[in-house]
Amino acid sequence: MQSYTKLTDLHDKINTFRSLSKEEAESIEKDKKYDHIWSSNAIEGSYLSKYETAALLETGLTIHGK
Repeated sequence: MQSYTKLTDLHDKINTFRSLSKEEAESIEKDKKYDHIWSSNAIEGSYLSKYETAALLETGLTIHGK
C-alpha cells in the first residue's frame, strides 16, 4: 500500500507541471504543425525558412512558379 501512496503523490506532483492554458496549448500545436510542414517541405527540396513557411501558412498566399 505504501508504493501506491508514493505513486499517487508522484502523479499529483507531475500534474502540477501540466497546467497549460488553452492559448499556450494552441500555440504549441501551431508551432509543431509549422515545424512539421517546414521539415517536410525541406525534405522535398524547398529553400523556404521556417519563418517564410509560417508566413505563407498564416496569410494563405502561394509562391508563383512553385
